[in-house]
Amino acid sequence: MFQTFKWICGLSWVFLVMEGRCLCATLEVGHDKPYKTVEDGTDASSPGDTIVVDPGLYVHTGALGLKLGCTLKGTGAGRTVLIPHWLASDGFALHAGADTLIQGLWLCGGFWGGVDGSPWYPCRIENCVIWGNWRGVRCSGSGNHIFLTNCIIFGNEEAVRCGSGAHATLLNTIVFGNEHAFPGEVANISASYSCVEGGWPGEGNISADPLFARPEQSNMSALLDSPETYSPWPDFRLRADSPCIDAGFNSPDLPEFDIAGMHRIMFGGKSFTVDIGAYEFYINKLDRVPGTDEAVFTWSSLADKTYSIFYTDDLFNWHTAIANFPSFGNQSTSWLDDGSLTGVPPLLAPKRFYRVLENPQQRTNRGERGERRD
Repeated sequence: MFQTFKWICGLSWVFLVMEGRCLCATLEVGHDKPYKTVEDGTDASSPGDTIVVDPGLYVHTGALGLKLGCTLKGTGAGRTVLIPHWLASDGFALHAGADTLIQGLWLCGGFWGGVDGSPWYPCRIENCVIWGNWRGVRCSGSGNHIFLTNCIIFGNEEAVRCGSGAHATLLNTIVFGNEHAFPGEVANISASYSCVEGGWPGEGNISADPLFARPEQSNMSALLDSPETYSPWPDFRLRADSPCIDAGFNSPDLPEFDIAGMHRIMFGGKSFTVDIGAYEFYINKLDRVPGTDEAVFTWSSLADKTYSIFYTDDLFNWHTAIANFPSFGNQSTSWLDDGSLTGVPPLLAPKRFYRVLENPQQRTNRGERGERRD
């Protein structure tokens, strides 16, 4: 049977549906996947498909664009980077098609721009790092609207440029370290719960330094000449003292995970609130118990979860201390190492390291599976 799946600006988008499911495909891109390049995946896609890209560096030589209603997303903890070749016929890292979703990518080295959003229909960009481009985001075409959620726009000549009649809406996004933040039609740019250098009107906005772990301005010429060997790459994770921690807005439409595949809303020390930026901050600390040889290991946690705690004294041989430690709730969970489960108290060991893993959820209904993430 045919069924209308979605309406876009008055146009009906129709897909073949069997047993209540849309027959949109998922295309896998990676060095050991059916499609070796992002260009191969986008060229082979049909409207409504999802293109999933493994971590890695992908240099393309043509105009890289998304078709109607497609999703393009990176996966895994490593960087998934799209860069246009310097001889490319098009100087954008990516063209956002109508009603598309771009998620979990690094968009870099665009000598025209990182993202070109000019399809005259809305598109969404989530959990992306837009770095080292002449223009980070270009939004043009009357009626066009780009929504940027939990992104980082850093180290570009221009961060976001809107043309006449086009609009950009930023939520939980960091705009910092660019030569110009919002040139062009600035009245068409709105931001809330975002960190904008120099300040920007809007509810919840801040202007303080986001305090990245290792911010790096780009050398675009070197990046385009030798992307495979380019160094140093920045580290846009938040430091423990960052003002962006627990400072965002818990919109019901937030992506479930951050750019590194970690849970998106976690307790960062202030409240159970999403962070501003592409990376969610996790508490992960070790405190000595005064007057003893014991230590307390503390991490950000979610309610109704259990955790497995591992330890090592040499970084080679890991051992299980406890397999099903219950969460303290949607804040942080702490576990005392007094030596009873690890052989000796931590301060009597030559060295002691810990790792915590969230346990898979128990299967409750047929076909349901939990997920395991660091």
